[in-house]
Amino acid sequence: MRSAAFHAGEIEVQTRAGERQVAERNGQILGDEIPGGARPFLGQQSLVAVGALDGAGHPWASVVTGPPGFVASAPDGRAVALSTLHGQVAEGDPLFEYLAAGAEVALLGIELRTRRRLRVYGEVAEVAGDHVRVQVRGAYPNCPKYVQKRQVRAVLAPPGAPVRGVTLDARARALIERCDTLFIASRHATAGLDVSHRGGAPGFVEVRGQTLRVPDYAGNGMYNTLGNLWLDGRAGLALLDFERGEVLQVQGTARVLFDQAEDARHPAGGTGRAWELTVASWALAPLPLAAAPGVEPSPFNPRPE
Repeated sequence: MRSAAFHAGEIEVQTRAGERQVAERNGQILGDEIPGGARPFLGQQSLVAVGALDGAGHPWASVVTGPPGFVASAPDGRAVALSTLHGQVAEGDPLFEYLAAGAEVALLGIELRTRRRLRVYGEVAEVAGDHVRVQVRGAYPNCPKYVQKRQVRAVLAPPGAPVRGVTLDARARALIERCDTLFIASRHATAGLDVSHRGGAPGFVEVRGQTLRVPDYAGNGMYNTLGNLWLDGRAGLALLDFERGEVLQVQGTARVLFDQAEDARHPAGGTGRAWELTVASWALAPLPLAAAPGVEPSPFNPRPE
């Protein structure tokens, strides 16, 4: 088990949210290997979110796609194999450069058609040819809340250099305002990297100049992401636009907010919590993923009035 389980940032946020007992109870699912019943799950996926550290030690979030089997758990659940030959990232995404031996890494396998999720974190044990082997330090399944149901398949992204910037332009802002799915990579000095999902109705991410404001909806009460951000605000985001086939990758610094008033257009889901990320840089590129027409919004999404 990842014990006692929580670091100081997680405990602080759990306490402020009044969910310490909930966290201790739900924390029993934390383990140091992928649970037996979840091991086949990774090998069935065509979409995995990955968190890594760039050369400056700043978290970076990527979306990796490929045919089922491009990522897979070892039979004992203590390692994960990732094929960089069959796994595709957005054009210009430096993720695979960051996955050197000894590097921290986090993975989130997500099956959009069933809303199932599996969270894994560890470190790169070996890079051999086109394969990266990750030594698992911890893993646990996530609940299906706030995941929009879709049918997706991996594709080769059209070639072309990504659009990059520091100040958000009109195209980047428009993608954010349409977005209903994002991934956030964050880090704790000793607990390591984490990558998690955030979802909501389109517009749940609010653009305020150079700052993105994201409500924190009710979840499992463990506050892994917010606990990391409480102590170290550096974060990386990957925001997905399935209809246009684009991904916006952002790096910046975040802060956690409590006792926030409800907003009719951007509801906080009754928690009064949110986090804001000030954008330092961004890149927009084609998403190597195709989505079938139609989406089934999560029934848990708070709805704008």
